[in-house]
Amino acid sequence: MEVKASANVSVIPATKRSVRSGAVLKTVKNLRVAAYCRVSTGNDEQQSSYIKQKEYYTKLISFKEGWQMAGIYADEAITGTSRIHRKEFNRMIDDAISGKIDYIVTKSISRFARNTVDTLECVRQLKQLSPPVGIFFEKENIDTLDTTGELFLTILSAMAQDESRSISDNVRWSIQKNFQQGKPTINLQRMLGYDMGENGEWIINEEQAETVREIFSLYLCGMSSYKVANAMNEKEHFTVNGCKWNPAKILKILQNEKYMGDLEMQKNVTVDMLAHIVKKNTGEAPKYYIKNHHPAIIDRESWEQVQVMVQESKKKCPKENRTKTNGVIIFGNLVCGRNHHDRLCGCDWHRFRYSARTKDYTDDRCLKAHGLSSDGYEEGYFFGYAVWRCSANVKIDKKTGGGKVCPSDFLYECAMKQSFMEMIYRIKNDIEVNGEHAEIYRDFRKQSDRLSRQADIQSNKRLEEIDARISEVQEKIDIISSENDASLASIIADFQEQIKELEEEKTELEKAMEGRNANKENFDFFIKQVLSLPSTAPDGTKMNINTVTMEYENKSENSNLDTFGHKISTAPDYLPFDKYFYHTFIKKGVVYGDQIEYTTCFGLKLKSRGNSRTMKSFLGFRRFDDGEYQLLKYTWQVIDNSIQYRRKKK
Repeated sequence: MEVKASANVSVIPATKRSVRSGAVLKTVKNLRVAAYCRVSTGNDEQQSSYIKQKEYYTKLISFKEGWQMAGIYADEAITGTSRIHRKEFNRMIDDAISGKIDYIVTKSISRFARNTVDTLECVRQLKQLSPPVGIFFEKENIDTLDTTGELFLTILSAMAQDESRSISDNVRWSIQKNFQQGKPTINLQRMLGYDMGENGEWIINEEQAETVREIFSLYLCGMSSYKVANAMNEKEHFTVNGCKWNPAKILKILQNEKYMGDLEMQKNVTVDMLAHIVKKNTGEAPKYYIKNHHPAIIDRESWEQVQVMVQESKKKCPKENRTKTNGVIIFGNLVCGRNHHDRLCGCDWHRFRYSARTKDYTDDRCLKAHGLSSDGYEEGYFFGYAVWRCSANVKIDKKTGGGKVCPSDFLYECAMKQSFMEMIYRIKNDIEVNGEHAEIYRDFRKQSDRLSRQADIQSNKRLEEIDARISEVQEKIDIISSENDASLASIIADFQEQIKELEEEKTELEKAMEGRNANKENFDFFIKQVLSLPSTAPDGTKMNINTVTMEYENKSENSNLDTFGHKISTAPDYLPFDKYFYHTFIKKGVVYGDQIEYTTCFGLKLKSRGNSRTMKSFLGFRRFDDGEYQLLKYTWQVIDNSIQYRRKKK
């Protein structure tokens, strides 16, 4: 009902957009209007629809009186169930919030979004702006700045979401039907070793298959996935996408049943249709397996042997350590062992990076190399290096009124790496000389005997308690049974269940006592890997392992290194750091100044010394590089880092 103004009352019309009853879009003039278009796939039919949508809205906004073109925002071949990957949609909302748009016009709710939450959140977010931004859905004739619009919008957007769910269910049903008929859905362009034939058959790509065979062969010869990845990268045998290998990718190849000719389907399952969350199928949906589906690259016996080796490796290398091989920084599990104010510090050690100027280094990046004058410029070459220090070392001790909370010194990362590898090589040398009489064997036997005695005492005590309890419960059952009272049957059943549980615990305890060998397996695997370390350089030269003395501490970069008696043939080796050893076998470590005490996954503690050495300590060492040994004469050679050239005006 329209309310008319009295004769002596003048009406001042509203000049701003607002949420009110009635069609706002048709009554407000001088609007900056944008259009949103979207198609969910890139096929020809939808591509045509996509182009027509853009043409239609360009003409509509350009020729509509009182409308100004504020832009056409279009997402092509992108689903509407989530706004995460819809760049144009998100850009449109940002522009609207920034005040660049007054109204948005779109074909329908399903084109705008198939997610009810996304639709309502965007509508309400735009309505709360000042002035509010409206959305007009042509098909449903809904204007969001009309107070009656949100109810219809909620109902219809929920219907659009349910339509999307129905489509998803139909697609899933169709795929599962294909699986049941033995028709896989696999893109062989993303799989190493196979091509798709003209009739859909799998054809072995011999060039790629050689890479697959080599990966399996190296692993069967005892190389870890980490070392296999390094070997393949060095030979430039990359993945099907031309990327470098890492341990995770190697394991994915090794555990892929397709390489022995079999095919397992529906390994993954979509658990959230709206968020498009896909996870490994661990029983949420059926799997389908076809034996001898296509030609095999690896024979079945070799493939099955590799699976046993992979599983054994997982048992021997604790999961928390294995996951550190990719993306987790080395030495990140160290804590400070410094005693300060009669207590152990115990804070984590952190990594810091610094840079230093190189000496006696030049290349073609400097001005002089280009025949130019360096007057008026400061130029130099720099290299980066890393140090580790206690996190409390950078804090001021407020209790004492000055000084650092922890006065421990920092350590150079290069010294920590070298000391760790020297420790491993000393163990290797001891084993090679003394066999099972080596120190590490003696320590492990002592530890095993001690732990076994303690565990056996506790286990035997618990076994005695279980036997006594079983006898007690059985005696109660015998007494109740002798009364021949049917009403007591439930009580007897409860007692029998108790006996069953006690017997299960007893069986598990006896198994544990017999098979308490996890540490032994880890230890044996460690010894195997230690002995696999090379004792000679690639050219056959015997390696010289340093005994960690501090005799090199006073060398300078300008010294004649031969005065220290360090010729190439007698110089100690600067050892390449093996991250595999650290991440696989070291659970944590405690830093006691020059010494670091590492706790291993097999229970022993190993100590490395020489960690407080500086970069100059390694001048006069040798490193095998470019097919020959090179003497380290400068600290930037020790770090083996890329050299940066810097220039600035004075």
